[in-house]
Amino acid sequence: MNFNTISPLTITELLEAIKLNQNNHFRFGAGYTDLILELQHQDENDLTIINLAKLNDNSLKNTSKTNLGIRIGALSTMANILDNNDLHVFPVLIEAVPCLNRSGKKPCFTTNKGDGYYWR
Repeated sequence: MNFNTISPLTITELLEAIKLNQNNHFRFGAGYTDLILELQHQDENDLTIINLAKLNDNSLKNTSKTNLGIRIGALSTMANILDNNDLHVFPVLIEAVPCLNRSGKKPCFTTNKGDGYYWR
């Protein structure tokens, strides 16, 4: 695996990194688990990773209940979601969180004869 990494600290730096790389092959990374697994199976030449993990903007990490539902920031962790008691009014979300980090595994849900989704 060979790739370049850019680690913006602010939203302004992030937008600049996207602008400078819009004609190049780039991908976003934060936790990198899925990305590294993907790259192990298919190496991508001339790849630049824009590392979101170092962004210093709490609005990207917050989770909150809104009038219309919920807002989950792009850098929210599963712990952020589980620890936010306001989100427990959405039980399907809380039940789904353990299924979100299943790198390389089958999805955590299945259908049962077309009458809905069941978590396993």
